Amino acid sequence: MKQTILVLFLGLSLFSFSQEQDTTLVRLINNVQKATTDSLKIEAYLTLNSQLLLRDFTKVEYNIDSIVTLLAKNHGYDKRLQQAIVYQQLGVLNRKMDRYTLSLDNYLKAKEIFESIPDSSHLSTNYHNIAQVYRFEKEYEKAIEYFRKSIVLKKKLGRIRSLGTTYNILGVVYTKRRQRDSAFYYYDKAEEIFLKLGYKEGHYQVVGNKAFEYVIAKQYKKALPFQLENLAFADSIKKYESVVTIHYSLADIYRNLKQYDNALYHIETSLQLSKEKKMGNRIALNYKKRSHIYHDQKDFEKALRDYRRFFKVYDTVFNLQKAKEIRELELRNQFRQEKLTDSLAFAKQKALIAKELEKEKATTIRNFIIIGILLILGVSLYMYNRKRLQLEKIQREHLEEELEETEKKVETREEEISTLITESIQQIQTKKRLVEDLKKISDKENSDITLKSVIAELKADDLEDSKLLMIRSNLEALNFEFYKQVKSIHPNLTPTDLEICSYVKLDLSGKEIAKLRNTSIDAVKKARHRLKKKLELSENEDLDTYILSLKR
Repeated sequence: MKQTILVLFLGLSLFSFSQEQDTTLVRLINNVQKATTDSLKIEAYLTLNSQLLLRDFTKVEYNIDSIVTLLAKNHGYDKRLQQAIVYQQLGVLNRKMDRYTLSLDNYLKAKEIFESIPDSSHLSTNYHNIAQVYRFEKEYEKAIEYFRKSIVLKKKLGRIRSLGTTYNILGVVYTKRRQRDSAFYYYDKAEEIFLKLGYKEGHYQVVGNKAFEYVIAKQYKKALPFQLENLAFADSIKKYESVVTIHYSLADIYRNLKQYDNALYHIETSLQLSKEKKMGNRIALNYKKRSHIYHDQKDFEKALRDYRRFFKVYDTVFNLQKAKEIRELELRNQFRQEKLTDSLAFAKQKALIAKELEKEKATTIRNFIIIGILLILGVSLYMYNRKRLQLEKIQREHLEEELEETEKKVETREEEISTLITESIQQIQTKKRLVEDLKKISDKENSDITLKSVIAELKADDLEDSKLLMIRSNLEALNFEFYKQVKSIHPNLTPTDLEICSYVKLDLSGKEIAKLRNTSIDAVKKARHRLKKKLELSENEDLDTYILSLKR
């Protein structure tokens, strides 16, 4: 009985779902239901999936299960194209879920079939998709290989707009490889196509990419007009997510140009829009960027305040996102298990109901059964929702308590480190005074300075050295996110290299770093030189500028 209720509930949910969707999805779902043959039903499912991949890709996997079941039957026709499209859609689905290994495996299976048929139209898209996966995996040589294969086919097929998109993304790959001439070559080809077609959105995507290329090259004056042009277009079409990102980029450009008023205007605009649109991760990044701007202006109090806000918002977003992902995964697995179980249960219940209808044809009894099922369904649904809401409430309260406790610990640690840094600066100033005093002792005319007073200050200074050691020992905890980011980009760095990176990130001089590491300035210079080589920076690239540019 319980399984029957679940089957009916799923049926009613599907009907409700179809009523709430836009007309395109309703029409495509109806096409699946109206299909008279397995072949037509497969085609209807594939068309529906192509729309769902652009909207709610979590539902695609369930439809593909149905397609695979239908394809397993012996229909007596060539099913290769349909099988290849299924692999293609699985590739897109896995790529959207950041499962790149599975995505690439699906794309390569589709490629083999498309090449054997052959089908140039699908194959050009497939090559592009394979290249995208390699790009996300930072295997740029393979990405370039498949982008070029896609370009050859798209030229033959006359798919001009799609060709422009491939040119644009290929330019991005060359930007990542720091091959500026090649990047601009493909950006210009893409822009030429988009301008001829009057495709404004594609044109401004190229404009934004060119601005990014100049930023990477640290040519901020050249990047500025491109990014301002891009902002004007994004504003005109109300593309708010792009507007937020462009304001953020402009703030970074103006900061590097030392035009801090303009930098603050754009970062505050980006922050305000992020809050309006509830873009949690972007809010955190805006706080961090504004902290850097305040730091450059020597307004350390505001800089520290914004950095604390960044840490608080980022931690909240990170934990909530992880909790949401775990919950979605649990629900997806639960639904699939119920779907398999309920399919068998539905078949058995259908046979039983058929026998009962043969024995009892009375309309009154049948109506009573339907009413009873609906009542039980309503009560079961109410109890299920009540239990689910209670469980979610408990989990949410537990998560909020953990977040609050973590935030308190972070604030306490930041206050301790801030105090230690202030005291360390005082220690450096004390040492400067001691040097002056020692000079005066050597001068007989300055008899008012005694050796005892100098020794007393040195003893006090030893106490400060212990605090400097505390700063060093807590450095990784304070810069945890920064450590993690640098390791992901440069995994070959040693703990010493990471420590030097952190000191540079804190904007400490070579002399201050030497003091914290209890070594000479020459040793620090050599360490910085080795670090620059490991980071693969050219002679013209500045180590401090590169490290300070790193952001999450």
